[in-house]
Amino acid sequence: MPNLYFQHEMLIPGRNREIYSSVYEIENWLRRIGLAACMIKYGKEWASQINPKIAARLKAQLKRTEELSYLRAETDSNLIWATMYGELHSLLFGDDLWPIVEALTKFPRERLSAKLCELNDFRNLLAHNRAFSSHTETQFRGLETAVRVAIENFKTAVLYSKPDILSDDDQDQLNIAFQRHMAGNDWTKFQGYLAKNRFFYLFACLPVQREHDPAYVSGRKLLESYKPHLDIVVAFTVNKSADEYCVLVPFDAPTNEKEELSRAFTRNLNVWTSTDYTNQDPQFIAHPKIWFYENRRPANE
Repeated sequence: MPNLYFQHEMLIPGRNREIYSSVYEIENWLRRIGLAACMIKYGKEWASQINPKIAARLKAQLKRTEELSYLRAETDSNLIWATMYGELHSLLFGDDLWPIVEALTKFPRERLSAKLCELNDFRNLLAHNRAFSSHTETQFRGLETAVRVAIENFKTAVLYSKPDILSDDDQDQLNIAFQRHMAGNDWTKFQGYLAKNRFFYLFACLPVQREHDPAYVSGRKLLESYKPHLDIVVAFTVNKSADEYCVLVPFDAPTNEKEELSRAFTRNLNVWTSTDYTNQDPQFIAHPKIWFYENRRPANE
């Protein structure tokens, strides 16, 4: 993209467009880190732990957002996605949550806090339509490199962890229910397993021959199919290039609700479509709880 280009009579800085895209990505990863940490610590009741005054403002903000539904933008009611940047910062670095955020990001508290404060300066410049120079971009890219270390560590812990697959005879309580639900399964039509990493249970759905070839997870169908269980779902992690997804659930979610989700998962829900991810409706496929991962994580050379 050129550094500057005309749009009608207006000269547009191309750097702003590119850096906005990076800020959008980084901020959404920060919100995912916040959601994951909240659900690890508090489970499905995490929203009740937010400061009541802040929670009241967030709920009012969400109501205003709901009134904009006619615009057909993604407007999920997740409180973390309604926070202002300063509120998100306070959430991540609060004494209650920080030990979990640190475990997920492996980044020093003071340094990460300072980096995210600096990121806010760039956000403000973008919000006020200030044209970025090559020097501005150089400064931003250095900051971005540092913040991405924390994000990559989070991906390692959540998206690319090496979970322990629970065997048929593992006496984990949820696994006993899962194995019961899988009894009589037709493995040619549905291949799934239950696993757990350091932070979550994972219900994993693997590729099989499907109606669509290639097949993609439908954001709309996924959210509709799991709607009764969304309160205990941390995220749906979706393979970008294979018909494969996982459902992440915190360990301390209510036992009966985890078992109900297990029963739904093992029914081999029809969540598939022939429409690739970049052509699906952003209202659904860009939902805060749908996270994508690479089929093979790029290796650092």
